[in-house]
Amino acid sequence: MITAIARLPGSGKTKWTQTDIAILGAGPQGLTLVTHLLQKKPKWRHRFVIIDSSGDWLTAWRQQFKALEIPHLRS
Repeated sequence: MITAIARLPGSGKTKWTQTDIAILGAGPQGLTLVTHLLQKKPKWRHRFVIIDSSGDWLTAWRQQFKALEIPHLRS
C-alpha cells in the first residue's frame, strides 16, 4: 500500500490517498499505461492513482504543442 498526495485533475483540490499502484506522470505514456491497465483489469479502476507535478493531465504536452504552434497531433 502506497500513501501519496494526489491532485484531482481540473479541480485544484489536493488530497492524501492510499493506493496499491501509483503512476507518476500524467502525460501520454502514463495515460496510455492507465488505458492498458483498465482494458486488461477493469476491476483495478480504484486501485491506482495518477500523480503529476503540474496537478493536471497532459499539461507539458499542451504547453509544448502551444510553443511549437501545433494545433493538433498529426500522426
